[in-house]
Amino acid sequence: MRGNGLGLSWNKGIEMGRSSNDTWTMLFNYKSTPKGFQCEPCYGDAVLPNKFLQFRILVDDHNDMMGANFALKLPVSAASAYFKTRPEFVFHPWFYTNSGSLKNLTVASQYIGGRRDVAVWRPPSFLENPFKSYPVVIVFDVGPNEAGSFKYIFDELVYPTQVSQEAIVVAFGDYKIQNRETLMTPTRALDLECINGTFEDMCGFCLSDIRTLNGTQFQQPMINKCGKRALVGGLGEQTLDFLINEAMPEANRSSSGRIKPGRYGILGYSLGGLILDTTCGILLRCMHVALVLVAK
Repeated sequence: MRGNGLGLSWNKGIEMGRSSNDTWTMLFNYKSTPKGFQCEPCYGDAVLPNKFLQFRILVDDHNDMMGANFALKLPVSAASAYFKTRPEFVFHPWFYTNSGSLKNLTVASQYIGGRRDVAVWRPPSFLENPFKSYPVVIVFDVGPNEAGSFKYIFDELVYPTQVSQEAIVVAFGDYKIQNRETLMTPTRALDLECINGTFEDMCGFCLSDIRTLNGTQFQQPMINKCGKRALVGGLGEQTLDFLINEAMPEANRSSSGRIKPGRYGILGYSLGGLILDTTCGILLRCMHVALVLVAK
């Protein structure tokens, strides 16, 4: 193990003790001083920078782990003469895999109807370290076709840029016959919908290519000839029920049960951002971590 303090350095590692077939352990004894946290048995008075212990695991002090530094915020417990239990933190390094894997699932839904395609991205360490479980980030407006390109974005966040902790991504964008507004809004409201066809075929080819139209160019032909006023929306909560109660269990089964219960996040733009307000009361939980450091 190499690190930034409490007896560790970035130049030369300290060998960890092997406590079982696939578990290695490092025990730290430290003290709190007016200057900050210091290694108790060490020489000198070096203080842990910003109260953050950062460290990396290396095989034979040569082959560095992949991904961002592990980090632990101190103190991990209140100072007490009666404190007997050593707090233990488990970390899961990986060393060889720099790309995640993508799996497409089809999930039958009683909430929004039909069979819906969902893409599940598993991070680089997934196949290499079977002990590790992951939080989940749900991403809207990403169907199986888009997920192939998004995979490289997800990969890059973990390696080589190392700006994100690893998470399993569950991506949904299969809106089928219900348009995006219907499935992404919590209440119904008046809007314009096609008289013939759908927005996918430009209202039965009544419209020019939607991607080239500004707001006025879209609104006028919809009002004059291509569209009609209708109540739309209102299935936002059903969409969340589908994701939480149907898609998430399937994603977990396909990921060997390695999704952490209650550690969910959600990401979206436009209507995907609007649905976050609905989600806050339904989906999100306070994220929490699970001094002995264990590499498993």
